[in-house]
Amino acid sequence: MQNLKNISILLLLAFILSAAVYAQGSRSSYNSFYIYNKERHGYYLIDYTKEDIKTLSNIELKHYKTAKKINKLYMQGRYEEIINKYPDFTPGLLEMYRKNYNTGKYDTALYYLNKISKFDKSFDKKLLSNLYFLTYYKTGKYDLALEQLSNPEEYKKFSVFIADCYLNLEQYPQAILYANKIPENGDNYYMAQTILFKAYFRQNKTDKAKNIAQKLIDLKPYLPDNYLRFARCENDKAQKIKYYYLARDRARDIDEKNDINAYVMFLEQEKLNNVIENLEMFVDKPDWIEILKTAQYGDFDYWISRQDDFFKASNNCIQKYTGKEQIKCFENLNKKQDTLTLKLIQTVKLENEKAYQEAVVRQNQELIRQQMIQNINQINAIYQMKNINNSLQEQNNQLKRLNNYLYW
Repeated sequence: MQNLKNISILLLLAFILSAAVYAQGSRSSYNSFYIYNKERHGYYLIDYTKEDIKTLSNIELKHYKTAKKINKLYMQGRYEEIINKYPDFTPGLLEMYRKNYNTGKYDTALYYLNKISKFDKSFDKKLLSNLYFLTYYKTGKYDLALEQLSNPEEYKKFSVFIADCYLNLEQYPQAILYANKIPENGDNYYMAQTILFKAYFRQNKTDKAKNIAQKLIDLKPYLPDNYLRFARCENDKAQKIKYYYLARDRARDIDEKNDINAYVMFLEQEKLNNVIENLEMFVDKPDWIEILKTAQYGDFDYWISRQDDFFKASNNCIQKYTGKEQIKCFENLNKKQDTLTLKLIQTVKLENEKAYQEAVVRQNQELIRQQMIQNINQINAIYQMKNINNSLQEQNNQLKRLNNYLYW
């Protein structure tokens, strides 16, 4: 839901900024020579003709020249450079606000918004309130966000965020009021329904929350959160387990699947415990949690699959048999689990032995390789010595021939 919330707010921010028009009045500063462009979602410099320039006072002309100088940097997106030199330049401050807001740096965005509020008293007051509302909302300052709206009823485009503010402030009736303002075909309808669910659930109005949970499942059947919501509102244990299974099957990663599986495991074991307690004869209780406690091997998929088989078999014992036959069924389940555990241990043992043997083989191969390298080095050394000996022999022969020549 957080991603949807981010997208909704970014779209809303773009809408607000595109609807803004910079207030025009006397050209009392270089800011006043800029107008907001709805198409470009940014400011543009008013292009004065020579005749227009003649109508400017000396101070206005000075501001216009400064505005043209700034514009070269502004068109290149060099906003920080502009702000360092012209800290009250509204278009640059607004761009820095938007840049930081869009990248999730909300405290920094708030810093630039405060600069606009401080330096530019002609800035559109409603636009400023809107931006403050969104920024405070994103930083979790829900009370300050609501303070920016003089009359929340007038801000239909903010209804879902207003509802979320009231939800986080634990003002549930108000949260429900504003969440219900979002039409079924509205962009924020799903988010509004999640707010309604939380508001009802936190007030222990589980029947209403359950109805909303079903609606959320219909809207987004691939999200595990929606099945979890339904399960937490369901009193019937069989239905509750069913929806936890549905949630687990849609989990996006192992951690999430493992968290949801904990509900499945405890509820299934609880059902089994209740049946065992009502038996009038002794039976060694099949206990999946105890089996897990002694688990030393196997990966996540192995244990999930084995757990599902275990509870499928235990439910079969509960539904098909009674009395002594049911006891036999439970005893058979225990024997099967013991067999599976022994088989797992044996498999791991064989795998470890195989891995050890392969390691020994690799070690021997490495020793052989090193011996071969050593042999090659020795051969090379012998070959080099032989060449040296041959060279010395040749030198001796040459000296002998020279001595013979001198002798004669």
